[in-house]
Amino acid sequence: VVFYKRISRVFFTEAIPKAPSGKILRKDLRARLATGDLPH
Repeated sequence: VVFYKRISRVFFTEAIPKAPSGKILRKDLRARLATGDLPH
């Protein structure tokens, strides 16, 4: 696998935020990551 396709970090969360349609709310995940709310 090329170096830029390798996984560099893994974060765990209790629940993935989802919209009523079932899609993952990526904006909310990014915000939680920026505030340091997700453990490594």
